[in-house]
Amino acid sequence: MGNKIKTVVGYTIFSVAYPLGCLLSAIIHIWTIVIAFAAEGLIGALITFTLPGIAELFWFFTVWSTLGTIVNFYCLAILGYLVCIGLIWIATKMIDPYI
Repeated sequence: MGNKIKTVVGYTIFSVAYPLGCLLSAIIHIWTIVIAFAAEGLIGALITFTLPGIAELFWFFTVWSTLGTIVNFYCLAILGYLVCIGLIWIATKMIDPYI
């Protein structure tokens, strides 16, 4: 009985975190391209477009250091995305621990 509840909870977490993570990843990538274009122009935007994960990490730290705080919408969106990734990982372990 407990294993079935664990599986249902895992599917529930996954069914919320996965679509939210997909949506956030698209929004954050577009947002990052806009930030790069505003800061560095077309070349920066093109480089950011072609290197999504690396560019988002770079601009996360750049925005954080420029504003002097992590409490801004861009950085919080990236942290929220990382939470979604963590929840997806936890949910998959709850559904099937051998994955």
